Amino acid sequence: MSNLLTKSSENYKVAHALISSGQNLAPSVHCSYYACLQTVIHILSTSQSSLTLINNGAASHESLINELTKKLGTDFLAVKEFNKIRDLKKYRKESDYTNQIISLPTATKAQEISLELKMFFKNKFGVKLP
Repeated sequence: MSNLLTKSSENYKVAHALISSGQNLAPSVHCSYYACLQTVIHILSTSQSSLTLINNGAASHESLINELTKKLGTDFLAVKEFNKIRDLKKYRKESDYTNQIISLPTATKAQEISLELKMFFKNKFGVKLP
């Protein structure tokens, strides 16, 4: 397993633990998002053009998301499913950059989206996390 997938798996586990404790909900959203983003980077690292983008440091979160969307091509159901990452990104921005308290329902919703994306990555790309 790649180091990115190990980190991704750790982020899923930490998000779950934080939500289960009912405390530190903002970091749980952060972990839910990064679990998915690290998996996206892993998937893209198998393509030379994407790998160049990643290694040159030119890859913003949005460019990584766009690159994987491009890779999905005309599979509209897959694109629709993957686009949930944009909702997750909004939750992460709210969690990391606003003066708002993150509620348990918001943290739980972020976790649900990340778990749906985890299944998507497994079904579409064969990504298996422990």
